[in-house]
Amino acid sequence: MFIIGGFRFIKMDKYEDFLQKKEAINNLLSTAIKKNEYFKGMLNINGVDSYDEFIDIPYTSKATLRSEKYLENIVKEPEKYKLEITSGSTGEPLKCFKTDREIMKLNLIIWQSRKRIDSKVNVKNFFSMYGMDTRKRIGDVVNLEKDNMLVCLKKILNEKPRWLYGSVSIVEQYAKILQEFDLKNETIKYIELAGEFIDSRTREFIESVFEAKVINHYGMRENWCIAYECSCGKLHVCDNVFVENDKSGELIVTNTVLNTMPIIRYKTGDIGRVEYEECKCGNNGAVLYLLGGRVGQIISGNKNVLGDIFFKRLFSRIFVDGFEGIRFYNVEQHTEKKFKIKIVYDDNVYVCDMDSIEKKIEVMIRQRLNDDELSVTFERLKSVELINGKGVAFKNLCNAQPVVYDNF
Repeated sequence: MFIIGGFRFIKMDKYEDFLQKKEAINNLLSTAIKKNEYFKGMLNINGVDSYDEFIDIPYTSKATLRSEKYLENIVKEPEKYKLEITSGSTGEPLKCFKTDREIMKLNLIIWQSRKRIDSKVNVKNFFSMYGMDTRKRIGDVVNLEKDNMLVCLKKILNEKPRWLYGSVSIVEQYAKILQEFDLKNETIKYIELAGEFIDSRTREFIESVFEAKVINHYGMRENWCIAYECSCGKLHVCDNVFVENDKSGELIVTNTVLNTMPIIRYKTGDIGRVEYEECKCGNNGAVLYLLGGRVGQIISGNKNVLGDIFFKRLFSRIFVDGFEGIRFYNVEQHTEKKFKIKIVYDDNVYVCDMDSIEKKIEVMIRQRLNDDELSVTFERLKSVELINGKGVAFKNLCNAQPVVYDNF
């Protein structure tokens, strides 16, 4: 704490952040002890007084949220809750239960964030690319066949939304259609992206083509919104969330709104860092810097190399060097020495050009990972099916444990 002109200011850090949220956290812990069998006997009935006491609570994970003990009371009366299902980054579906009241609170938090950026946004001019209502009105927007995307995009533009909401992969593909067919966006001012990491090149491309401002929304189905980007471009942690880093750089989340499925020191699988810094928007709380990959996306055999960022940068270099025509790609690591790359090319790319592109990619991977013995194979696909509209640049499928990311 310091004094300027007679006013007292508190410099924010993780300890002060915790103290400000301590009452809400203790209410969450108290409810968890009463209603969730998993936490009974684990948590202190009197709550915690300090951050040091709080971090003595064991981490929870997706395995915790799937356990019979954790779900015991929910299973007894499932009709009381709304069910959401996430495909999960590991490919294992996760059932998420919330009450109507919890959903209402979580929705309010997101809408307050949107309103801080644009006072004119409302439920009537906000268009989500998800849900049955969108499917009925617009069609299957996650079907990436070019003809289907063109029809869907024209219908979306015809609705004249002010805000567009979707995943990075889906919106990027529609930006390419908008550009290719020289369509005009006359009403969309903001594009809210969620569900995936977005690199600067993709962000700039989407903003340039749509002539709209991109807003990043970081969250996950079990938590909903964790951090929301302000008008200054910083990802501010929501007031109902407390975020930590573990020693590997993984983000650990506690959500004070969720009592049905308590999210307490929950391992997100996402890698990033938490900073406390002043922001011109007026919010001087926790800011997230996402590093693009998940724990399972670290390239095995290469300490501190995040596959998601590595391959996005590599493919960006491919495009800069004039090797164009790649519509979509996905990289799988099967062993420390074996990579498989699935590629969807544009219809007008010749086979000889595909060969050249793939040779260039193979050479660059070996050079950048400094290993001439790597096996790099390619699979050419006509189209790609996204899970819930989400694409993943890199997947580590090795049986071995990923190398710990400790560069923090």
